Amino acid sequence: MAIAPLEILVSNSVYRYSFNDPPAMQDVEATIAVALFGTAAIHGESRARMDARYVIDVERRTCVIDSSTDAGQHLNALFTEYCRRTFGEDAFRIERLADGGVGERSAA
Repeated sequence: MAIAPLEILVSNSVYRYSFNDPPAMQDVEATIAVALFGTAAIHGESRARMDARYVIDVERRTCVIDSSTDAGQHLNALFTEYCRRTFGEDAFRIERLADGGVGERSAA
């Protein structure tokens, strides 16, 4: 399932995942793909394509997810849980991007 690039508008519904080394970013990309399958199972493939938006920056070792829609919220929740179980809680951190600053959230 191909997803269009995400144009990120900073709001309180955007989350940035920053990954340590390991895991390999190829594994992170595979994990978001699995989370997308789960999102499509809940919302349908069309809704997932339209509303489950994300972008991965391999060089910066980050993934940003827009959770402003129901599909985005499910993608965010599934991705968080899959990363926690696959890579461990210490392998990444999650930040909620908000207007005027960044608020860090724990991986758990």
